[in-house]
Amino acid sequence: MDVLTDVLTTLRLRGTVYFQADFGAPWGMDLKGGAVANFHLVAQGTCWLRGPETDECRQLHQGDMVVLAHGDRHALLHSPDADAAPAEQVISENNKRSKAPEYGGKGKTTRLICGHYEFERAGKHPLLRALPSLIHLSGDEQTDWIATASQLAVKESHSTQDGSGAVVDRLAEILFIQAVRAYAHQLPEEHGFLGALNDPTLANALNLMHQEPARPWQLEDLAKSCGVSRTKLGDRFNQILGVAPMRYMLEWRMFKARELLANDKISIAQVAERVGYSSEFSFSKAYKRVFGEAPGATRAN
Repeated sequence: MDVLTDVLTTLRLRGTVYFQADFGAPWGMDLKGGAVANFHLVAQGTCWLRGPETDECRQLHQGDMVVLAHGDRHALLHSPDADAAPAEQVISENNKRSKAPEYGGKGKTTRLICGHYEFERAGKHPLLRALPSLIHLSGDEQTDWIATASQLAVKESHSTQDGSGAVVDRLAEILFIQAVRAYAHQLPEEHGFLGALNDPTLANALNLMHQEPARPWQLEDLAKSCGVSRTKLGDRFNQILGVAPMRYMLEWRMFKARELLANDKISIAQVAERVGYSSEFSFSKAYKRVFGEAPGATRAN
């Protein structure tokens, strides 16, 4: 399993599409933000995105997708100076309609598919730390794969077949993964976890760590396997990832452990062993240091 796939697995990604709707100008929808990440796909027409973090607007065109990974407040508008109604009001009105929903006035129509992503939020997940507030995938710049998945999502959102909602949700999850891959591909090496995957030395070290999390790695051992000195490897980790190699290893073992704890057929002692701890006590201590709770408490939840 490659590093990014391994990391995405522990993220426990769940995508949900909460509506597809036509918006006729004038219109605006304000999303106050929260614990989930939002995404929007422009299926037809154009609109403007205000935020996150600033009042500046950017225009979105047909085929564009935006992901707001940290749940920041933002608004979707027919024009940069439009007023925006709360998203809860828009969704509530949608649920009351018996026919295809349409909001706003009788002007130019924009069709949007909107939803959110839920993640594993405990601890400081390396991927979430690496993601910006906004990822904007232009329809003109998308790969064929992303464009195809987007078109399928649009088609399935119109479908009346049983299971179409589940198909759209899974396609939304695929689009998130593709958005992360596209963002990572654009990054310079000196840019956090995703940028580190483009650095040959760090990519090698991360691959070794992720392939063998139970191995009793020491900095000298890891550096030798990567063909560099301890000092160089430590410096590269601190410079790009912001943590020492062994600290990263500790945190990654705990994220793997958290994933394993979801399987109640595996004992806590077995989980500890699979992430490199011969003592359940020392594992529990390390786990609590990262997540603020004991492994047993995580399993109970």
